[in-house]
Amino acid sequence: GDEAFGGYASSIAPLNAQIFNRRFPAFLHPAFIRLFEKTGVNPESQTLPGRMLYYMKYIRGFPYRSFYNKMGFHLYRQNLWDPRFRAKIGDHDPLHPFHEVFDRVKNESALDQVYYADLKTRLPFDYLVKVDRASSANSVEVRSPFLDTELIEFMAHVPPEIKFRNRQTKYLLKKIGEKYLPKSLLYAEKRGFDAPTRSWLTGEYAPTVEAILFSRRCQSRGYFNFDFIQQIWNEHQQGIYDHQHRLWALLWFELWNLMFVDKTLARDMPLTEAAKLT
Repeated sequence: GDEAFGGYASSIAPLNAQIFNRRFPAFLHPAFIRLFEKTGVNPESQTLPGRMLYYMKYIRGFPYRSFYNKMGFHLYRQNLWDPRFRAKIGDHDPLHPFHEVFDRVKNESALDQVYYADLKTRLPFDYLVKVDRASSANSVEVRSPFLDTELIEFMAHVPPEIKFRNRQTKYLLKKIGEKYLPKSLLYAEKRGFDAPTRSWLTGEYAPTVEAILFSRRCQSRGYFNFDFIQQIWNEHQQGIYDHQHRLWALLWFELWNLMFVDKTLARDMPLTEAAKLT
């Protein structure tokens, strides 16, 4: 439903960027980008300078340097890796599958390009995979009616200005839904399926996660720059920036190493026991 009818607020970024560009002349962008970067403004923050920097860089980098998963390390890639490991991976660009998808629709509107990329990347290789694994593990067969071929093809031809009338996500679907459901439900704030990792990483599990991430065993693997990991850990603990997904990914990468590389962590072992495997 989100991919077909336009339900992701993050994917309306091209529309927001166009509005920003009309109000803030493009010839001023380079100077402000230099100023904001020099003063350490984070384009992922919700501050006014952060949003300005995000849209200026989005406009200048669309689509290849703009369309990335904000849960990952794209903006921090040079800082993440240990220098010796970074030398091994060279100039490999993990976003090349997205570039190839965008190349197929480069003559379409920016919004259509973004939604086509979502439909061809995140949906089949992330969201549907999770649904399939979770349902199959519990002997449940899932069908997604919004993935009907004719429906997807029809919605692909609906202009973005109709999908996002009055900048309302899933405008058409919600108008149909008004016949059957109360508006208070249809137009409620969008809620995802996130686990409460932000609070876990700053609350009861923080000491255990910290012990695992900064163990001698983890640091000896030679993949990461732990000065940087310490920085994002501190920023998250202090509420400066939200790094929950990045820290969660690092945690599970180390747990995977303990389980499948070192073979010291059993599947049913409590997390507190994993923290002792240093």
